[in-house]
Amino acid sequence: MTRFIANNVWKAIGKTAKTAEWRRAAIAYVTRRPPLHLGAGDILITDASKHAIASGQTSAHVLHELLDEGVLVYSRPGLHAKIAVLDGAVVASSANLSDNSVDDILLEAGIITDHPGTVAGALSFIEQLRELSQKLTDSKAKQLEKIPVVKNGGGHGNTSKRRPKISSDSAY
Repeated sequence: MTRFIANNVWKAIGKTAKTAEWRRAAIAYVTRRPPLHLGAGDILITDASKHAIASGQTSAHVLHELLDEGVLVYSRPGLHAKIAVLDGAVVASSANLSDNSVDDILLEAGIITDHPGTVAGALSFIEQLRELSQKLTDSKAKQLEKIPVVKNGGGHGNTSKRRPKISSDSAY
């Protein structure tokens, strides 16, 4: 089954992730604990470059916490993907793991599917990406935590929580 989601994207992803036995994700920017329910042996690939950390797009502290919990964290500068494979389902969306995305302030959208070919393709993509990425170690995470963070606002226009709800139901 394939499902389109346009409201509370991370709520839908979190529900799918909660019951998954394993998780593989490539999420460009991570500034908050992921609702992916990542645990020991799970994989997260993100942009943990000096630039992403210094600009506040990725949180070194959050990545260090995940490492401490046994999550295998990798860094790939320039990553822009937002994809997760949760057991036999794949989620592709516009949502980073940021407060604005997780708290449903930004208008995000995505697709959740259990289509076998799509899941296999996403797993292959994440594995190839992992091979091209640098594994984050405890000492590297500590170095990243020392980088001064200067956030440049990042105004997202009208982000009122009272924005109109957009239907994710199919009209066809």
